[in-house]
Amino acid sequence: MGHTMSIENCNIFSLEENEQLIPGGVTNFLLSDSNGLPVLPPEHYSVKPNLPFFFNGLLMGICVKGEASVSINFKQYTLKANSTLIVQPSLVCRIEKQTDDFAFEGFFFSFNFFVGLVLPADFKALLQIGRHPCMEIGEADMTVLRGYYHNLVERYRQTQLAYRVQIMRGILYAMLLYIVSLYKDNEIVRYSGTQTRQEEITAKFMTLLNDHYKTNRTVAFYANKLCISSKYLSQVIKITTGRPVLQWITDRVISQAKLLLRTTSMSAFQVADELNFPNPSFFGQFFKKHTGTTPYKFRRS
Repeated sequence: MGHTMSIENCNIFSLEENEQLIPGGVTNFLLSDSNGLPVLPPEHYSVKPNLPFFFNGLLMGICVKGEASVSINFKQYTLKANSTLIVQPSLVCRIEKQTDDFAFEGFFFSFNFFVGLVLPADFKALLQIGRHPCMEIGEADMTVLRGYYHNLVERYRQTQLAYRVQIMRGILYAMLLYIVSLYKDNEIVRYSGTQTRQEEITAKFMTLLNDHYKTNRTVAFYANKLCISSKYLSQVIKITTGRPVLQWITDRVISQAKLLLRTTSMSAFQVADELNFPNPSFFGQFFKKHTGTTPYKFRRS
């Protein structure tokens, strides 16, 4: 049986448009620490390393030493020295365990960070990355990627540098393209661990949930998408996660509502509209039922 998890027991953080979380930092961009966790001011978020997290952007980086077992949407991957890691938006991600010498160099960013840059038309490699978020690479390629990384960090720390953000954006863009080129050259990317049929259904459900939670909140909708019965989907999710499927749907909606209330200036009316509630009153009742407080009191707490 899988780990019991809920949104309430996850690290949740967001990089909203125009949000700068750290004084002297960069909008839509965060560095990670050596364990692959975001470097955040304690007064803004409290990151608990032993819990999984949701993030509305990408985590990208390289393992330079040691080894870690990483769970991404209930799939287990082994991140080793000389490996890349890319975790796409809104996935359940958790570092299960790591060696004492584990060291990671990476960062978190939203797609908004790339405003003004045009991604190549063959950027379908992102689909391959989604299936294989960890990839082992050679020493020469690791040297190239570490060069990009350290150049990016140096520019990040030059807070008075003219065109600092534009320079960082270009470096990150080049680094991302380099990693994508490695994927295109490596048709077989290893996946560590076997995936049962139930785990496959769970992973697909989580992906569908992230795509449709704003507009579809019934078990039947997701079961139909997966071509299985609602009863079977409910059984599978309960077995693999320890929680009912409706709880996952509710938690996903509540987590996004909390993010919008805490990290944006959107009114309750705007949040209700963003999450496709029929009216603010219905949203307020839903929020209070599942959190014990009103959207207004939550925002001010």
